[in-house]
Amino acid sequence: MASEVAAFFHPALCANTRHEVDGKASPCQNAPALICKNCKLVQYCSADCQSAHRVHHNVNCKSPFMKETWSPSWIRNNRTPAFYVHSGPPVTMFGARKYLWGNIPALGILNVVKNEGVTDVVHRDLNVLFAASGDIRNLVKTVTTIPDAYDGTWKAVINDRDFDVVGRNIILLMTALSYTAEVATPIMIHLWYSALIPSCMLHCLQVDILPLIEDVCGKVKDKSPDNILAKTFKLTGGDLRVALRKAEWSRLADLFNVRGGLTSEKATAIRQRNTMAPEREDYVDRALLDFSPVQRELVMHFRRTGVLIPFGSSQDKFDTPNPTFFQGSEWPMKDDANPFWGWERSDWIKNVQTAEADELGALFFYLRDTLHEFCLRIQKMKSTVWAFNEDASHLPKHVDGSKFDRIEISNICDRGYMGPESCVRTFGPMLKDKGENSKASLLMLFMNATPEENHVQPSYLKQQAFGSSMIRLNRLWPVDKTSMKRQMMNENAFMQSADFISRISCHDMFLDFDKLFQPMLKETNRYAIANGMRVKNKPTIIDKWPYRVSDTMTKKEFDDRRASGLMGYERYVELERV
Repeated sequence: MASEVAAFFHPALCANTRHEVDGKASPCQNAPALICKNCKLVQYCSADCQSAHRVHHNVNCKSPFMKETWSPSWIRNNRTPAFYVHSGPPVTMFGARKYLWGNIPALGILNVVKNEGVTDVVHRDLNVLFAASGDIRNLVKTVTTIPDAYDGTWKAVINDRDFDVVGRNIILLMTALSYTAEVATPIMIHLWYSALIPSCMLHCLQVDILPLIEDVCGKVKDKSPDNILAKTFKLTGGDLRVALRKAEWSRLADLFNVRGGLTSEKATAIRQRNTMAPEREDYVDRALLDFSPVQRELVMHFRRTGVLIPFGSSQDKFDTPNPTFFQGSEWPMKDDANPFWGWERSDWIKNVQTAEADELGALFFYLRDTLHEFCLRIQKMKSTVWAFNEDASHLPKHVDGSKFDRIEISNICDRGYMGPESCVRTFGPMLKDKGENSKASLLMLFMNATPEENHVQPSYLKQQAFGSSMIRLNRLWPVDKTSMKRQMMNENAFMQSADFISRISCHDMFLDFDKLFQPMLKETNRYAIANGMRVKNKPTIIDKWPYRVSDTMTKKEFDDRRASGLMGYERYVELERV
């Protein structure tokens, strides 16, 4: 069964998935050498395979989304879009509020070159804490950036308050530590991102990993429901310590099993009720304005299929609902959840194959290489990972007095969550002191502070900021003045035009972020000083504004940023002990 899983490490890339062998349809296994010159999304091993697949491929290649002339439904049908109508949905969010995928690029939190230095760190024991991890992408990125010669002891603590996030993370980590890298990698990719998975993958998990969880469930069944019950799994690739309450142990076991009666067809229908909801057409079309024609087709393709494989590869063996997504009766995420958003475009775009427009394929191969490296590294290191399902503010009493070289807390420092003061008081004392590691750092991410400050600005300042933003935008994205004059002859048509809506959505990308963030920065530094810390003058892990639009960007770079889901006001703050 493991060898069957390992075959998914190298998916067949010839798009002739209906190639016949002994009278039966079977994906062509030959290496591709040709591409569709029109869309550049698919590749073929020969002209014969391309010809055999043409009718099927035309559905995508000649899709309306692929045309430069594509326009949103409200324009094609000459009506007011739903987001302008009072009877339409009051907010643009749709679907459940779980964040099972990252919505900001993965970050390696060590950056040893700018901190301890490679020579020093390779022999140092390192402790890192991801206090509000979401998925495991930051852990993965961090492990893959550890120097090859590292021979210290590595401990990572990963926590999130959402059990579904934690449960998935535990299964992914147990997979990484239980199988060879070639077997673990495809399981991790598809368990993480694909709504349907091959039955052989789920079978492996049910045979090799589920019994370990069920053994714990049997041992804790008579324990108090309020007690945290910990188990250290001694796996072939390292130790994983899991601390959960009794009910969560039972829920963890449930994540390995498909709900009774749930077929792949029913699971797809559940997902598409969210991702392809008719009432969301205008909202989806508005989002598609940020993408190029071929990206629009890729976005809609993934909304339909939910399987993360190269665009032309066969989905025939993806026959089983991913039980980590389908524990309830609804798709658990927002309809715009996007696997691309958790990884830096400049990293994964390098992995494009012969079909150069296939960004799904590029992401797949990037994830394959990254997760393969992660598995090799973590199995090689002297490592221990601890996994918790706690409110982050309670972590100090659960980590046995551990002190950390890095603490990453995502954006729970935003006011809508713990806020900066509580975060500094909670996590500051958990850092190693200066004598033990002078580079120990607490990393905060403020995703909402800047727009919230802008929201409370006086109207006249907002108007000034809007004017300045539009001037900067027009430099990067020049206005077609002839077209604009024609559209402005009808004010309603102009306000509903694709160009106007696209441009207005970019306004916040050009605000004076430094000025708007200054009150929060001063407040955070005040709390830091009161707790024996300070904000670093110069960051050593990541730039303060890594996603801010630059006036020196090319139009292509700006278009890529628009498609990234990032606004640029995402602000990192690094704290250190005094």
